[in-house]
Amino acid sequence: MGIFKIFVWLVAAAVAGPAVARDFTSSDIYPADYPTVRAVAHLADLMRERSGGRLVVSTLGASDQQTENFTLGELRNGTLDMARVSLAVLNSAVPATAPTIAAMMTRSTPWKCGGDRCVTTRTEGSPLTMCQLAAKELGTLTAFTANGEAFAAEQLAKCNTRAKSA
Repeated sequence: MGIFKIFVWLVAAAVAGPAVARDFTSSDIYPADYPTVRAVAHLADLMRERSGGRLVVSTLGASDQQTENFTLGELRNGTLDMARVSLAVLNSAVPATAPTIAAMMTRSTPWKCGGDRCVTTRTEGSPLTMCQLAAKELGTLTAFTANGEAFAAEQLAKCNTRAKSA
């Protein structure tokens, strides 16, 4: 009977013991006063407060000098538990996250987008200007066609000099 009582006490102690704390690691490429960085700091405060200090978010770096692509890689390999990255970076890495139908506006030209293609019927200048405006909004383009003619590799490279950095 004595061994049974000890066993019950051990099980009760194991079940009723203190909860294990969890430290989540986060990173962002923007400075500490940037709205999304401040939102993560607020989330960290709420998690710590509501969990009685058991859940903590440690920020490796606001203003981390790495690119969002690098940060996404850190998420994938487990170095980070959470990070804010732009949808363009996420959509490139995980195509299933890309919207199936979307729209964008460059200056005064509306574009309709679906899958991996965006189309407009209006122009705001030369084909190179149109390409650069699209790249500025979407990021690096893999192809661009204007007036029925696809851009050659050197034209596309010139277009992508204006691409939104990831």
